[in-house]
Amino acid sequence: MSQNELQLILDCAARLQILDLFGRYCRLIDRCAWQDLDRVFTPDVEVDFSSTAAYVKGNALIQGIGALKEFYETAMSHIGPGVTYFMTGHVIDVQGDTARASCYSQTLSFPYGGYYDTEVRKGPDGWRFSKLTYEWRHFEEVMNRLKNHMKTEDAKRE
Repeated sequence: MSQNELQLILDCAARLQILDLFGRYCRLIDRCAWQDLDRVFTPDVEVDFSSTAAYVKGNALIQGIGALKEFYETAMSHIGPGVTYFMTGHVIDVQGDTARASCYSQTLSFPYGGYYDTEVRKGPDGWRFSKLTYEWRHFEEVMNRLKNHMKTEDAKRE
């Protein structure tokens, strides 16, 4: 096996592990298992939830796993478990023991989702998010634009 073939296999394995990391993150959030967030984040994680700042208490720019656990407890405790959502459209660029990974999400319980942009690091316990930025998107706004466009086009045909 050539060095290039071996590297391709290692990169594919890393991509699968990072995909699994996104899945584990979703399940922890769905179950409100804030105490286990260190299974998917590095201790020094930097998180930017500023797109949701108007709807949550506390600072939406978060430094460190302890502050992140506190943020989730404050922001999500009134909702409770069961906020089911999925992620799709993953793009993962592996560079050795680091990676950039992004994806879209949709919350099945609410008419919104968003875009995740992350940096991921491989350590002794596997891959963990070291930086995460979330861009919140409300689907009703997009739907209203589409409906208005369709009304305009329908009016032209009448």
